[in-house]
Amino acid sequence: PKTTYSILCISKSKMHFQYNQFEAMKLTEKGAVKQAEKAYILRKEIKKRIGEQKMLLPETGGYLVPEENEQTLKFQQEKLKELLPYGNIHNVNRSKCNHKQIFDLELELGPYHLDYTRNGKYVAIAGQKGHVAILDWKPKNLVCEFNVKERIRDICMLQNDTMLAIAQKKRVYIYDNSGIEIHCLRNHLHPNALEFLPYHYLLVTLDGKRGMLRYHDISIGQTVAEHKMQNNSGFVMKQNPTNAVIGVGHANGQVSMWTPNLSKPAIKIQCHPSSISSIAYDYQGRYMCTSGMDCRVRVWDLRKFGMLHEFFTVGSSVPESIDISQRGLLGVSCGNIIQVWKGWDKEEKPKAPYMKHVINGNNKGTEIQFAPYEDFLGIGHSGGFSSIVVPGSGESNIDSFEANPYEGKKQKQEAVVRSLLEKL
Repeated sequence: PKTTYSILCISKSKMHFQYNQFEAMKLTEKGAVKQAEKAYILRKEIKKRIGEQKMLLPETGGYLVPEENEQTLKFQQEKLKELLPYGNIHNVNRSKCNHKQIFDLELELGPYHLDYTRNGKYVAIAGQKGHVAILDWKPKNLVCEFNVKERIRDICMLQNDTMLAIAQKKRVYIYDNSGIEIHCLRNHLHPNALEFLPYHYLLVTLDGKRGMLRYHDISIGQTVAEHKMQNNSGFVMKQNPTNAVIGVGHANGQVSMWTPNLSKPAIKIQCHPSSISSIAYDYQGRYMCTSGMDCRVRVWDLRKFGMLHEFFTVGSSVPESIDISQRGLLGVSCGNIIQVWKGWDKEEKPKAPYMKHVINGNNKGTEIQFAPYEDFLGIGHSGGFSSIVVPGSGESNIDSFEANPYEGKKQKQEAVVRSLLEKL
């Protein structure tokens, strides 16, 4: 009888090199050694690539870990400055690196609104009295600065740092990153809030005076949908990053959710007995947080549209702004106090905030927003703009096809072309 050899057949999956199912093959003596050698080399290569695959996305986010008899709530920004790592900044000492990332800008034309780009590299700030600036906020480099000489209600970065939309007194204007006005949306009257849907290239504006919600396609320059809100006019607006549904907060305590293809809201939720002051969605689209004039912050489970938790604000002050980070930390701005909550989406309600910060100069907070892919929180207040560190807030693993903080000029252009083709 002919000698037989048993070797293992290894199949390669499309995305990952892993062992799928082992099958025994009987080979004749003729050519069996060669095939066995090839199979051995293939197995070795696959094991090597499996090891390389394990090295992808190796970063894990960390939080503040207190020692015995310590509380993270009492950690101050001055103390955290000394503990920051060097990061990617070379030829500077530790103290200079810290001061570049934790800082306060004292500005006189506030209160200020802010918005980060999707990759978290740039931030745009706008004062209510007309002052606008775009910053590369890590090294604190000023990209552009100008004054529109008109009241500003909101600001929104578009597909990248090259364009931004500003909700001014009567209309919405679009500027480039050098401060030049490139377009005026004349049919978007009396805007109160702005949102940009990056996958659809839709700029959403909220007319609180007339109760109109408008969708404008910036790729073709046309208004694609207009919705008239039947109930009380809306004042605040936020998009769900998972499904691009727009949530609008009303004066009667309701939150209505809109899509451009429906003339009526997809759903309405009675969230508070008083007016809604702010709305925030988590990055998985499972939870919604709302704040109202009743000095409460409520957490809603969107899978069953029921309330999960309820928090009372500090000193019975109205929460002006709330935001949720990429890794699920909840920031709440109440007067001159900023609170950050951890574990708010669990069944057990947290007893105390994760962190607390008091704005310098007793300035009142206007808007807060977590920086994408960074452990920092931007604060717009009546005295300017502040940046504080919040360990564990940002996503540590970057998907360069989604948003790349290190992209060059050519990569930025290719990303815009690719996103437009995906939209079509």
